[in-house]
Amino acid sequence: MNKLRKAMMVLGVILATSFSFVSCSDDGPVQMGQVPVNSCRVTSNSVSIYWSTVPNENCAGYQVVLYQGSRENLGQEVTSNDYDNRTYKATYGGLQPATVYTVAVRSLAGEKSGLTDGDFYYRQFATAPLISVTASNATFYETEGVTSDGSWGKVIRAKVTLTWPEQAVTSAGGYELVVKLVTVKDGKETTSNVGSFSTDKLNVTSTVADGLIPGRKYIFSFRTRGNGNCDYSNSDYADVTYTVPAAPAA
Repeated sequence: MNKLRKAMMVLGVILATSFSFVSCSDDGPVQMGQVPVNSCRVTSNSVSIYWSTVPNENCAGYQVVLYQGSRENLGQEVTSNDYDNRTYKATYGGLQPATVYTVAVRSLAGEKSGLTDGDFYYRQFATAPLISVTASNATFYETEGVTSDGSWGKVIRAKVTLTWPEQAVTSAGGYELVVKLVTVKDGKETTSNVGSFSTDKLNVTSTVADGLIPGRKYIFSFRTRGNGNCDYSNSDYADVTYTVPAAPAA
């Protein structure tokens, strides 16, 4: 009998504790919980934000506010939007490259829920820098390849040094370059990829585009590469058009 009485007393303590958590709202309505930002994808001028959803009648939706500034100093409000309770992402464009922003997300209580809106959850991120390469120091050499008449023989090709400014973005994953040859046919320009370069080292600031045809036009498409985390993603490509100088007379 004593064991049964002790068990009932323990159960009573547990129930009393549980009820005390529920009754903490006696002085006012219960607040909605925070909505964390699960991930984000960033480019040079846009961000896509993904948050957890609360798909029930207590949650009317979500408010998302974007600031141009850090978590400590929010700065100017860029935009504020409300979404329904089944929406879990939003994309904002028109942002400035290489700029710090902070997004704030909170849950909005339904009118009949008896709850109040949740606290904002803040997430800071930086847009990717938008940088382009500079082409210089074209040098020429003789090699074997496809000649202008389509046969195989000796040809002149060029090397061009491509440089770019070093980026102090610790969450970046490196750089990518695509070399495109421009061809004009029937008055229309088309491009074909003829080379590429990539590195995961931020202190690398140059490479060489080799095998270029003298007198032909190329496009060097360059971007910073993300490392896959929430704070950084691939930047947009910045294109530079370059025409290789004519080869010097033999």
